[in-house]
Amino acid sequence: MTRSSRWVGSSAPSRHSRSRFARRRRFPGLVYLRPEPAETFVAITEALVNAFPDFPPYAGEFAEIVPHVTVAQGDDEVLAAAERELEAQLPVKSRVERAWLVEDTAGGWRRHTAFPLERRTSV
Repeated sequence: MTRSSRWVGSSAPSRHSRSRFARRRRFPGLVYLRPEPAETFVAITEALVNAFPDFPPYAGEFAEIVPHVTVAQGDDEVLAAAERELEAQLPVKSRVERAWLVEDTAGGWRRHTAFPLERRTSV
């Protein structure tokens, strides 16, 4: 059994998560949306850290897990424009079905592997 299948089989949440993204926030150089409830995503991240301890989120640079969806990256002018455009589209409601491992490549961010967020049960 691979580590990823072990995570999906034992640590993943038992059902899909419905989330709401109602407010925009900023980290230096980017605008993001934080999911509500955030606790579901913290639990998912902690499960992934337990399954893959050699690969902490953000290379271990930050102690706090801040679940988020990045919507814009750039200077203050770019971020302000993104915030104005985004405001009329909030809140965003979504059913979260999988977590994606993404990697930062020379060509930009690239999806690598999907992890389903639903436990499989035998019949």
